[in-house]
Amino acid sequence: MDKEGQEHALDGGTTADNTTTDDGGEIPVDDEQAGNATGTPEAAAQVSAGGEWTKGATYSVGDVVTYFGASYQCRQGHRVDAADWTPPNTPSLWLPVAGSVAPPPWAQGKTYAVDERCSYDGQNYTCRQGHTAHAANWTPPNTLDLWLPDQ
Repeated sequence: MDKEGQEHALDGGTTADNTTTDDGGEIPVDDEQAGNATGTPEAAAQVSAGGEWTKGATYSVGDVVTYFGASYQCRQGHRVDAADWTPPNTPSLWLPVAGSVAPPPWAQGKTYAVDERCSYDGQNYTCRQGHTAHAANWTPPNTLDLWLPDQ
């Protein structure tokens, strides 16, 4: 435990609540998450399978969430402490679900948010930078500074 009373998983280790890291990173686990005397996992905000991903929520291994039309399964129990811990940004925490709902087609005039997904000519893309697709030639393959093709 560190001086703030948090337990940490280091170098692929395991904490009291069996939270592990597979990349040697450090994931803080507070007493409420670990189910120690000061709290229980049931007291933390839990999300039911199939719900929308939410900042501040606590997820358990196996939970399935949607994020901008795509489904992800939780690989490692955690609490979402930062808005940028989105499923596409944290592959150590989330696994894309094969065959999940395809993203909607790209549309001129639509405003896209970071991490929002779309499809164009049979390819799926993830938005890198929030923007409005003002012109017809602002398609994802023509603006790769705005869009990341899915692999």
